[in-house]
Amino acid sequence: SGKTLWFPRPDTGPVVPPDTRFNIKSERRPDAPPPIRSTARAFRVVVPPTIDGTHAINEWPNWIPERALSLGRLFGPEAHRGCLGEAYVLFDEHALYIAVRLLAAPAKLGQTWGTHDGIEVDFQSIDNGFYGAKYVLHGFPNGAFESVTEAGATPVQAKELGDAVSFAANATDTGWTCELRIPLSAVGIDLGTLEKLRLNLGAYQAGNGIDGWHAWIRTKGEKGGVNHDLAHAGDLLFRPVCPAETPNLLTSGHFNGKDLTPWSNGSWRLG
Repeated sequence: SGKTLWFPRPDTGPVVPPDTRFNIKSERRPDAPPPIRSTARAFRVVVPPTIDGTHAINEWPNWIPERALSLGRLFGPEAHRGCLGEAYVLFDEHALYIAVRLLAAPAKLGQTWGTHDGIEVDFQSIDNGFYGAKYVLHGFPNGAFESVTEAGATPVQAKELGDAVSFAANATDTGWTCELRIPLSAVGIDLGTLEKLRLNLGAYQAGNGIDGWHAWIRTKGEKGGVNHDLAHAGDLLFRPVCPAETPNLLTSGHFNGKDLTPWSNGSWRLG
């Protein structure tokens, strides 16, 4: 028919550029599934922890590295190669419980986020495709706490949540710990049916400039974004319910280990 058929050699690839009709200029194909989001699990607890800033033995059952949310450095060549600390999340029918332990002593005490050492909790509900307000909580090693509006929650919403949250912290020469009790019913979220929350956690270490910023998820952009950019953060899963007291069935990440007790043996350390 006079028409030349083109069969590129598989060992050398095509000599001519491919048909430009098939070039996709967008980041994803129009029919591509949504990007995979990082996830963590909130574990159902029978006896809720006491919110006093100190992590007592067995108060946070089976807190092991594989269940924890690591807070990695956000910027610079060492980004996410080490971490400042980690968090663990529990829940019951009444509230969400978050514990954070940080492996550096507070460098500067106070209650101004971005100036003094502190932690941040950001979350947003999802209900049948509808997104709730984005809430931002800050806690500091001196025990100060605030619920702010910088992510879009109204002053009334932020105050209602802040008035309901319990926070406590404890600082030493080697690090500091804190605990939060967040009754989600204060902002209209039912823990009895909740499937997941959009979530991010952050920490700031004063005195280290840009290297002081840490988070569970580094949000969009080469230089990162704000922690409360929850569209590019992670998901905290509540269903199916997983009891915190139930041990993990793997040991040290291996299926062929003789000991089928949980991973944690007290020998690990962050950093």
